Amino acid sequence: MTSTRPLFLVLLMSLIVWTSCESEDAADVNQQRIETNYTLAYNAGDRKTTASASFLFGSTFLKINSPSSITFDDDRLKETEILGIVDYQKSYGTKVPSGTFVYTNNDGVVYRNTLSLPADIDLPSSLTELSIAEGARITWEGAPLKSGETVTFHLSGDGGDFYASIGLVNATFIEIDSADIQATLLGQCGMSISRSFSGSLAEATEEGGVAHSQITSETYAVNVVD
Repeated sequence: MTSTRPLFLVLLMSLIVWTSCESEDAADVNQQRIETNYTLAYNAGDRKTTASASFLFGSTFLKINSPSSITFDDDRLKETEILGIVDYQKSYGTKVPSGTFVYTNNDGVVYRNTLSLPADIDLPSSLTELSIAEGARITWEGAPLKSGETVTFHLSGDGGDFYASIGLVNATFIEIDSADIQATLLGQCGMSISRSFSGSLAEATEEGGVAHSQITSETYAVNVVD
């Protein structure tokens, strides 16, 4: 089964949820009530790996200040904040297959979580045209889906963005119905495919958190026709 969602809806929902939020200091809240989330993502298009972490108290993003700290493979992550959304990131100009996040809270408790990138994934070189009328079955290059994994196909053009995802264990392709692709995407577009994994943390507070990893292919040209 595949699912689709327009990008503008995702952005709109995010804006509604978070624009009214203000960040807080992690030191001001119960340390066991802090939700911790980690992401390790590699993009083959720019050959860049990004390690990121975020901390929440309920729906409020938290700032990590001394004596608390967050590192990835001993590198301290840099804080960024936009509209009350706070996260900590570091980028590497190469593929980093795995690494360990170490979070030390204000009480001196240390949490270690090692994340690994999912298996490689790519689009077939024969895929150069998509027909809105006919739809498509896109068989990716790479291993079948494992439990907890999702594969997402992304199509982007002047007329907007289109996404199709599948999370069925052992799946090897995404089926795109002829009614799914918007007519506004006719013409030359870019396409990519990603494999992501989400699971629980090995070490976490009572509030828990999520370990997320993702690998994304290069972006390729494709012609979308009627």
